[in-house]
Amino acid sequence: MGELDVLTVVLTREVVDKWERLKKARLNREKQWAKNLLYLFGHNYVTVTPIKGGAMKGTLDEIVSYAFQEIKNSRAAKTRRSNIILPQWRSLLSRMLKNKAAIVVEPLTFSDRDTAASSVAQEVLEDWWFNVNKHNPFLRDKYAGMYNVLRYVFAYLLTYGECVVRPYFNPDTKTEVVVDNEIVEANAGEVEVLVFNPFDYIWDPLDRYVIERQIMDADYVGAMYNKEVKGQTIRREGIESQLEKVLSYSGVDTQFENAVWVYRYWERPSPKYPDGRLIITTKTTLLYEGALPEEAFGELPHFRFTFQDLLFGDISRGVVEDMIPLQDDYNDTLLKIDKYKAQAGHLLIPRGANIKRAVTEDQTTVIMYNPVGGEPRYMQPGSPPQFLFDNLMRIKQDLQDITMTHDVTKARVPANVRSGYAIQLLQEKDEDELEPYLTAFEDKLSTMCEFVLKMMKRFYGEERILRITGEGKALEVRRFTGSDLGGPWRIKIEFGSWLPQSKQARQEMVVKLVQFGILTPQEAKKLLPLGKLDENIMPPDYTKAKEELQLLIDGVADYIPVKQYDNHKIHADVFRDYMETMEFEKLPPMTKIAIEQHFMEHIRAMAEQMPPTLPEGVAQTQGGVR
Repeated sequence: MGELDVLTVVLTREVVDKWERLKKARLNREKQWAKNLLYLFGHNYVTVTPIKGGAMKGTLDEIVSYAFQEIKNSRAAKTRRSNIILPQWRSLLSRMLKNKAAIVVEPLTFSDRDTAASSVAQEVLEDWWFNVNKHNPFLRDKYAGMYNVLRYVFAYLLTYGECVVRPYFNPDTKTEVVVDNEIVEANAGEVEVLVFNPFDYIWDPLDRYVIERQIMDADYVGAMYNKEVKGQTIRREGIESQLEKVLSYSGVDTQFENAVWVYRYWERPSPKYPDGRLIITTKTTLLYEGALPEEAFGELPHFRFTFQDLLFGDISRGVVEDMIPLQDDYNDTLLKIDKYKAQAGHLLIPRGANIKRAVTEDQTTVIMYNPVGGEPRYMQPGSPPQFLFDNLMRIKQDLQDITMTHDVTKARVPANVRSGYAIQLLQEKDEDELEPYLTAFEDKLSTMCEFVLKMMKRFYGEERILRITGEGKALEVRRFTGSDLGGPWRIKIEFGSWLPQSKQARQEMVVKLVQFGILTPQEAKKLLPLGKLDENIMPPDYTKAKEELQLLIDGVADYIPVKQYDNHKIHADVFRDYMETMEFEKLPPMTKIAIEQHFMEHIRAMAEQMPPTLPEGVAQTQGGVR
């Protein structure tokens, strides 16, 4: 074995062994994550035994098999269970997802150049937010668009308490670019996003390194790194394997053919590694070893989202963990109530009654007994005590407190509450409790989007196409390169955390802000998911003006006559807004002249429609009488 081969084996084992060692060290923590997921989907009859002592000496799978025990056939699996965690979890998740994200990119200076560049950056970022991962066949099924990315992020946060998002530049993704003034599809690359649940990454408590792990197609990995990668039939490992067996009801886990485990070890720059360090490997093949890639900008390109920090160490937890004791208490209470109900239908037979049963020809049942012994009768069970039902209500109230989602937030008016003002106060209480979490997510997403724009500015060297559905559903096609994005920027991602959560209250507040001039109609539209109503907001002339402008920009027409019936003010405003952008300045001279000529014709038409002004000192008359 040569020196290079030895180094390859050493680096591969360094990463894989470190992963397995750290997975063993945090196995009890993963046990809690597994318990959270099982309880979330109603499998609270499955137990995970404590891991300690000699059980820790085996392989990872042996340890997990010992710790993870399913007790379906036991008494606990047969008792009555009611899943009260999942409805509360879904309600909180929907509240976090229902708000439409508003993206604002602000320049750090007020120069015309930075203002125009920030406008381009905002449009590019909005387009990326909607289309990210859609051109990657391995990601688009689960993570197409930031809405679906956030759907997984928030689900992981509520269940496990944390997750990691890593934006990266994929140079092989196909996208539209401009070549010789023609729009073509080429492998120019795009910025994409990966989401990792906590089972698939290890975050160093001192923020020095991150290790990721993925199951990937062997041929795809080999082509990506120009290496010979031998695929195998593999399955998930550790607790994830046991979870899949239980949650799928099949007792077996998924087999992945021609696949490999891919490990990525990211290390922050240090005195030993001034440029940082990245090792990418399978269990047997080293794929890459070197400095951090340029897209990392000298930092770990990972963004760790947490839900409830425990204010000690590096531990965060979701809401499910807090609800598990209440779920157990709820099921225990139901079991006690069932014991009273189970007494119904029992037959009390006195000793010596000598019961005999016969069936006549007409299928009538005849029961014969000895009256000396006494008449048989059905047992009349007593009613369950009220404190059991009170306990059920107390548990539900505690669950609502934990998830910040009470009945009034779910459009259910609480008993004995009739005042509209009281209902509003209860709704605001839930909103106020959730607001700090949403604000923290907004800040973290804003920081991540700044990182995304930096990657676009660095790697988007080709002229690209930006297709925007503008006001009135008019299609706008624009061109840009990474250098057009300017920077630095101040980015704000807002889910409306400062707005009421109910649709009616939100709409009323936004309308008032528009009436007072605090928000423009365009800003209000970003805060309100209007759906198809958006098509009727702008007048037809706006769409027509956009279409005419696009024809001139694309060179399809070099002159478009102004119609007498046009709304000249709307047309002039649309053309003026575009002429103030940097994109207009980059157009060919003849195209700029055609746009300016069309604009001036609308200005002249407006002047002709204005009533004549009288000389100063001449009074206006009506009907010829002064």
